Amino acid sequence: SKTKVCPVCKTVLETKVIPQLVPQTPVIKGICNRTNGVVFNWTVVDGATSYNVYRRAEGGKWVLLATISGTRYVDSKAVSGVSYSYTVRARNAAGLSAYDPGKTIRYVAAPTNIKASNGLYGVYVAWNSVKAATSYRVYRKVLGDDTWTYLKTVKTNSFADKDVDSGVDYIYTVR
Repeated sequence: SKTKVCPVCKTVLETKVIPQLVPQTPVIKGICNRTNGVVFNWTVVDGATSYNVYRRAEGGKWVLLATISGTRYVDSKAVSGVSYSYTVRARNAAGLSAYDPGKTIRYVAAPTNIKASNGLYGVYVAWNSVKAATSYRVYRKVLGDDTWTYLKTVKTNSFADKDVDSGVDYIYTVR
């Protein structure tokens, strides 16, 4: 509400109730696969007190995943190999905004159980296969270094690293 007060006697002259408007529609800025699930974020909406986050699997219906105060969400329940669409609605006391048009992504989980072992001709790296993965990118770094070096993209769930130095400790990761 908006109130006018007399500056001299402080008497209320007029009171108007100004209705709060439904918030603007948030816009999803980015979406990507991460180790812990599908991650996406959206624009801040002035006057929004929270955001409703929705997901729809291929051919399915929209499902409310969460109501949160922030502008970033991690869908840790996504299943590898499934395409999902996501949308967001801003909320305030007046109601919900329109839906963001949404973004779609096919979730591919990160490889797990990565193991490296010494072999006759180098280091043998293997990992569990990932549903819906068509290839894997193998990286390594020297223990203590911050920078990963891309080695190769392979279509199987193993790789033999023959370009290694004896006595050096390597760390491997696979995407």
